[in-house]
Order: sequence, then C-alpha cells, then structure tokens
Amino acid sequence: MLACLLHDRVMIEGGTWRASTGPSGGWTFWEPPTTERPARWQSPRRRGRAQGGNLYFQVRASDALADAPFHRIVESTTTLAWEATFEPFKDELPKGASKWLSFGHLPDPQEVSDIAASWARIDDLDPRLQQLWPNSFIRDLFVKTTDLDLALSAGLAAAISVDSAHGPVVAARMRAGEAEPVLGQRALHLYLPMGFTWADIAELRRHKALTEYRAVLRDVETLAMDKAVPLHDLDGAIREAYADRVAKAEARRPTAWAKVAIGAIGMVAGVVGELAVPGTPGVGAVAGAAAHLTATEAADRAARPRWLSLDARLRRPRP
Repeated sequence: MLACLLHDRVMIEGGTWRASTGPSGGWTFWEPPTTERPARWQSPRRRGRAQGGNLYFQVRASDALADAPFHRIVESTTTLAWEATFEPFKDELPKGASKWLSFGHLPDPQEVSDIAASWARIDDLDPRLQQLWPNSFIRDLFVKTTDLDLALSAGLAAAISVDSAHGPVVAARMRAGEAEPVLGQRALHLYLPMGFTWADIAELRRHKALTEYRAVLRDVETLAMDKAVPLHDLDGAIREAYADRVAKAEARRPTAWAKVAIGAIGMVAGVVGELAVPGTPGVGAVAGAAAHLTATEAADRAARPRWLSLDARLRRPRP
C-alpha cells in the first residue's frame, strides 16, 4: 500500500513464490496463478507446520524408466518454508486500480542474472550478512533473490520495495555503492492511520497535493537520516523533522494587513460592479462581499502549502 502512495505506477509480483530451505540445502520456484490451485495467504500456523517438518530433494535421469527409483541428494530439517503471494489483493482492489497498479511476472534476462550473480558473490562474503545468516544455504536464499530483484529493478530504472527480512541485503548493496535508497516509505508508515484500505489509497492518489506530500516525506526522512542517529532512534528523528516542517508550513499565513488589502480590492470591485449595473439594486454589493471572502480565502490558500490538506486528511479520526 505504501508503494502505491509513493509512486505513480506500481507492479506487484503475480503468482506464488515457494521456497523451502534448511541447513543442508533447499529449493525455490515461482508458480503462476491457476484456477485449479488458487493462491492464498500462508497463515502462520501453516508456515509453522511446514517449518517443523523435514525437507527432501530427489532426482533421477530425464531418460530413466517410469519406475526407476529417485536418488535423494538433500535431506534436511526445514528452517524456512515460504508461500509468498500477493494474489488475494486482487479481490480487494477498488474499481480503476488497474490505472496505477498491475500484477505481473518479469523474466530474468541473462545479463540481469549475470549482474545479480556478481553481486551475490560479494554479498555472500559480507561480514554482517554472514553474522546474520551463518548457514550458507539460508544466506544464499536471501542474497540471491534480493540481488536478482535489485538487478531487475535497475534494468527497468524503477524502485523496488522489499520486506524487512530481505532488507539487510539491500543495506549491503548500499554499502557497496550499488544501490540508492528511495526515501519516504518509513516516514509515510509513521503517519498512515491503522485500518487504511485500498479505497483510501485510491482517494489519496486523486489528491492534487500528493506529489508535494511525497517530496516532504522524502525531505523529512533525509533530514532525519543525516543526523546519523541510531536506527532505533530514527523514527523519533523523523517525527521531529516532520513536526518542524508542519509548523513552518502552518506559519506561512498572510499578515492581517495583507488580508485587509486583498479584501479592499475585492470591495472596490464590488462597488464598480454596482455602478456598472444600474437598475439592479444589490448586485454590486453582493458581488463585492463575495469577492472579499474569496480573496481572503485565496490569500490563505496561496500562502498555505497544499500538502497540509493531505496531512490533515491522514490525521482525521476514522469512524
């Protein structure tokens, strides 16, 4: 959802990624959506049951007889058992979401795979990643999948969103100077109300100040990160920078004399209107009063950044 507010167009991986990995090996593959086997969320309970079992991997020659036995080459306990999918979101999307959100699956061109493999060789030796995932098979799963996604995003000149589990690999790419952060998501996460729906996302995407609000969030997050605070203090630094930006924006109001001057111009226009429409009593005065109110309101709006209205929308109590 956050990506759909921070970017004009978003593509979500369709189908289901299945992966099972343990200390001695594992496998991973992508499965397209089918009517015979519809994708569903993997509940914590189902994942827990899968991770409590054993993992087997068997092979036999492609030209072997149908009754030829398989040879087991991997036997391991299961550390990770994922069935990752976004397919159920399709039933939740509002009408017209296809204008800014699409499901798809990108092939892995050889040049992209080669780049990802070169990054993975470096990341596999990263001391922080080795400390986080000492087992080479577990580390391999995180590193290779993340680096492949990053290589694909680089080829498309697009941003990529990853979950916190794969975040350390992105951090390693940033330390190597091979990736740049697209800021704003952490700040938006702090201010997006609980219970937000896809209908709310569609409404906010129509807001005229969304582009300005994105820029504010990115600036705020940049300021917070420039303070070089510990990670656990980053949210507090973001809130402080955001509150300062809101206070400065709220203070940009026209002075009382400016409002009087604009109002006076509006009343002069009203008098002229009354003189110009003889025989129509009250038209000039009504027009003048309306011009006065409109001009005063316009002065407020001209000085008040538009993104504050979007901030107010996010802070509005939900029913």
